[in-house]
Amino acid sequence: MADQTVLALAQMLSGEVSGQPYETKVRVASTALNRLSANNPKEFGSSMPEVLQKGYYAVSNPNTPYKQAVSGNFPDEASQNDFKTEPRYRRGTC
Repeated sequence: MADQTVLALAQMLSGEVSGQPYETKVRVASTALNRLSANNPKEFGSSMPEVLQKGYYAVSNPNTPYKQAVSGNFPDEASQNDFKTEPRYRRGTC
């Protein structure tokens, strides 16, 4: 998976499920990957940025955790560490 796709997923997860249990993050990431692999560009989009823009509220209407993930400016170390673990979920290293 391309690094930009992993980064986009991590940013989306920060906005959608920051602070949630591991299992929740995996499920949300899986839905994005499933939508991309569905090969249904009209409904879901044909690239990960399109999939995320069409189907995830934090991306289409940026909230604070999503904005922090995109900018890299976090209010505390715990928030930054939570974001840094996001790419592990997509790469299957957990």
